[in-house]
Amino acid sequence: MTLQPNPDALNPSAHDRSRAATLVCATYAELGIRSALGRSTAFLPVDLDFLHDNAIEALPSDAVVFELVLDAASDGSTLDRCRTLRERHYSLALGNYAGLDERSRPLLTMLDVIKIDISQYDDAMLNDLAGPLTKLPLKLLGAATK
Repeated sequence: MTLQPNPDALNPSAHDRSRAATLVCATYAELGIRSALGRSTAFLPVDLDFLHDNAIEALPSDAVVFELVLDAASDGSTLDRCRTLRERHYSLALGNYAGLDERSRPLLTMLDVIKIDISQYDDAMLNDLAGPLTKLPLKLLGAATK
């Protein structure tokens, strides 16, 4: 007999993802994320479902940075959600930055951090990527994903 994976386990529904987000946030809140982090800040990758889940607001705004995991341009509701989180003093980061495009441009005024995978670019390309961002009030974070 061959065991087959449960397709629902491989592709959780939006409801299951929302429950998981709620559980993660409640666990962090109950255990005391500040005691675990000390003075450090946690970068927490969030996809669209997690971003729109109100449970993320259980996390302390001074202890987390929500790293947006976006594959395409943000729609109006996602941009509104980012504005709301910013108004509530949450920090936002954009990972896998590859230059000004339809994915990054609408978010630029709401971001605190842009992450660039430095293992993907040579020095000249990194200068081209980072150059236009240096006049903006945000931090650049170089990370290698090797």
